[in-house]
Amino acid sequence: MTQIAGENAIGQDFPMHLSNDEIEDFAFHGYVVKANILDPALMRRAVDVMWSKMPQRFERNNSSTWRGKITDCSGAHSIGARDGKVKLREEIWGNTVIDEMVTYNENIIRMIEQLVGPGSVVAPERFRGLYPIFPTPEYESVPVIPHVDFDGSALPFKVGIAAYLEDVPEHGGGFNVWPGSHRTLFYECMTNSSSFKNKKARGFRTRVKEISKTEPVEITGGAGDVILYHFCLMHAAGINLIPGHVRQAVFCNYRTKVCRMDAPRPDNIWDGWVGIMDLGSPKIRQSMRPARSPLRGIAKTDRASVINVASMKRHLLRTPIRAHKVLRELRRHLRRSIEAIMGPGS
Repeated sequence: MTQIAGENAIGQDFPMHLSNDEIEDFAFHGYVVKANILDPALMRRAVDVMWSKMPQRFERNNSSTWRGKITDCSGAHSIGARDGKVKLREEIWGNTVIDEMVTYNENIIRMIEQLVGPGSVVAPERFRGLYPIFPTPEYESVPVIPHVDFDGSALPFKVGIAAYLEDVPEHGGGFNVWPGSHRTLFYECMTNSSSFKNKKARGFRTRVKEISKTEPVEITGGAGDVILYHFCLMHAAGINLIPGHVRQAVFCNYRTKVCRMDAPRPDNIWDGWVGIMDLGSPKIRQSMRPARSPLRGIAKTDRASVINVASMKRHLLRTPIRAHKVLRELRRHLRRSIEAIMGPGS
């Protein structure tokens, strides 16, 4: 499924705030998209920063040169080995162009304060990173791997943002999300923050495995569009299948003045989210409850099959084989699983 970022926007000069409907969408789905938030001149300069960090052999307008190893925060790996995904962090932290464009962007901070309360947002010390995704159309059949941003080395945060610096068409490496996953995962957490401790909770790990068996929503959009998402929302970087296209996006995390890594999880997901609680609509009240489990009501044999198929997907992802072989092996495994449940010839 694909969602078009900013499809209801009313143009470049629309007020930079969240409507009540958008606040409800954030609470219920775990994310909201706003169009045309970033300064075009700063975006162009930020893209220049990205290209300046690429190997000298990479010619910006010649995609045939986008080959070989790239060194980033994850080490030195080829475009193929990293599924086209590059993470620029330490190499560009402190860049004033990106800080002005995103980190200290008053419009972004103002919208987050509509969720957590006026004057409660702490400006980040730095953005998280600039993450380009180069095209790897040979991986068309490889599924994306979801995760939640629980990093033990980072400060706790409440709202993350993904900001597109250039247009992101369908299958162009867009931000993938699992709507509603934040409501399920929050109630399996140990803390009221993005603490790494939460990953150790058995219930949390179980729910992540369940939700990952469902299809995500791919968010496409235009340059300057910003996605705000809850810290418990499951998400993933998409595979860029478009030759000659590079997905350009900056990520940043925002916390509140009372956000602590070891704060215990409250019984209400929106405890401390003043803007959301003040709205108090029926949809907000509904969003306080965990989302329905994607595997609830499925017979045990069917449930096992779903999990086995997903396990095969993950195994094949880690195997350096061609995409057509991945698809063939996955289909064979699916057929065996179906026959085990329904009988031969089903």
